[in-house]
Amino acid sequence: ITGTRSNVFMAMNHVLETGFAPAEFAQHEKTLVMFVDGPDDLRLPQHNAASVISRAAELGVRIFIVHLDASQVPTTMAGTPVHRDDPRYWNERVDGAPIQDPCASDSECKNFERCRVPIGYSSTPQAPVEINPGGNTYCMPERDPKNGRFGPINEYSRIACETDGGYIYVKEGSGIRPRMQWLPFSMDGLWKVDTIVDVLQNRNVEPDDTYHFQTTMSVTLGGTQRSYDFSQSGEPISVDDGADTRAVLFN
Repeated sequence: ITGTRSNVFMAMNHVLETGFAPAEFAQHEKTLVMFVDGPDDLRLPQHNAASVISRAAELGVRIFIVHLDASQVPTTMAGTPVHRDDPRYWNERVDGAPIQDPCASDSECKNFERCRVPIGYSSTPQAPVEINPGGNTYCMPERDPKNGRFGPINEYSRIACETDGGYIYVKEGSGIRPRMQWLPFSMDGLWKVDTIVDVLQNRNVEPDDTYHFQTTMSVTLGGTQRSYDFSQSGEPISVDDGADTRAVLFN
């Protein structure tokens, strides 16, 4: 964390290098658990999901991500944005080059972003934040205007998937404890299913985007059968905290 910014991928890479890279841990089983409350606050090219996945694979580290996505009101009743955007998210420069080029459509952005004009500081004291109507459009984080959340983040799902870890998405703070209580069981009892998805012909799923696979798994052991639903509503801890338990398959 730098100041008020959560540099999630930079933090992951730092922990991988300082906590898991030393030779003395080479033969150990290694697991990294990350708690986050939103997406990465910077788009640094040297610290991204791909760099985390690559280094974790080299070191044999499984990554579990617990994501609390608490609701925040993004606009006033009149539709005016409440918060300004972090200028470094779109205007930062690394080695003299901008970390973002202007975008033309949402298809160029990550699944929690929208291609829009950034919201800046007010130009007069005590005035609300404002949008420069003549500015360029960039891929900016965007909360759902209906529920005030970003939603599950594909990059976190991919990191968990490709490192044999897990991604726990939680909507309310009250749901953290009951969901994290299952974390040790997930670490010890992880299983895999090889799935062939060539029969799925959904042309609306872009490359590197995700399919969400809904099904029911039944297991019989010693004459006792138990079933688990992988569904959009999931198994809610409370009325407001139904976690999506569908399997995530990347296109």
